[in-house]
Amino acid sequence: MTASQIGYVAGLAFLVPIGDIVERRRMIATILLGTAVAAAACAAAPGFGVLLAAMVALGALSVVAQVIVPLASTLAAPHERGQIVGTVMSGLLIGILMARTLSGWSRRSVAGGLSTRSPPGRCSSCRSRSSAHCRPSRRLSGRPTGRFCARSSR
Repeated sequence: MTASQIGYVAGLAFLVPIGDIVERRRMIATILLGTAVAAAACAAAPGFGVLLAAMVALGALSVVAQVIVPLASTLAAPHERGQIVGTVMSGLLIGILMARTLSGWSRRSVAGGLSTRSPPGRCSSCRSRSSAHCRPSRRLSGRPTGRFCARSSR
């Protein structure tokens, strides 16, 4: 398990039940603020220990969706409850899918459209046209994945 998954389990076990005791609106705002701080701490972590702690905190605080859905349910009238919960869940799912799509587009624009596999005859590490110094690499399945620089593997 990764650190963020351990944090997520801890958040489900300890933070979500608190939503039944305290005011959910204030709790959601606090969790979202904490999520932003934890993400910033992950980005600015000076060492592995700080990164690990920030990832656990980020995982624990990412349970805000499990607090938003019950809040929407309690705010809705009894005859509208199903529709409101469905709308909130749809919004959460669309947000997740759009975030994944936009992150893929941004990766392509930042990386300049380069794929992780090099074209045939080119070195994956140095991208030189001459791959005389390179050796073919293989996956565990035995299929070739490209050529890798013999100089960079030392």
